[in-house]
Amino acid sequence: MTMPARARRSTRTLLGLAAACTLLLASGCSAEDVADRVAEKAIENAAGGEADVDLDVDSGEFKVETDEGSLSSGGSLPDDFPVDQVPLIDGDVIQAVSSQQAGASGFVVLVMVDAGVEDALAEAEQRLLDAGYEGDPEMADIPGMSVVQVVRAPYTVVLSSYEADGGSAINYVISVE
Repeated sequence: MTMPARARRSTRTLLGLAAACTLLLASGCSAEDVADRVAEKAIENAAGGEADVDLDVDSGEFKVETDEGSLSSGGSLPDDFPVDQVPLIDGDVIQAVSSQQAGASGFVVLVMVDAGVEDALAEAEQRLLDAGYEGDPEMADIPGMSVVQVVRAPYTVVLSSYEADGGSAINYVISVE
């Protein structure tokens, strides 16, 4: 399955902007509002002026919005995330991405929790099952990772869990029909 050129370009733009934001945050800039505005403007200009960037160097949070979607990091979900339709496990949202490209849309959310891999995955899956999702037994095994898939139209959610930083990372990949 190949991606249309516009979708590939949009994905590269969002990933490039995310990398730029991550580098800026990791650089340890100590100036407050001025540094934030300068960094935001530089990233927006790098995207050809087609991105709205909100960067807070002090808190480590950033958000990038384009016509094709948005990316946020540091604890917040994208504004268009369906919180009432896709219940997430309680934990710290580390990264979240929203994408609407070429007639397809979806989200990727990474949540860190203080639980074992299997327990965290079971809880995340149970929240979705309690919300009316159904398990999909056609899911393939992925070595080193626990993975489940649940479906409730128009959403398909693939959950994966792996050990990270003394707890577990739960990754939600959500596609919308």
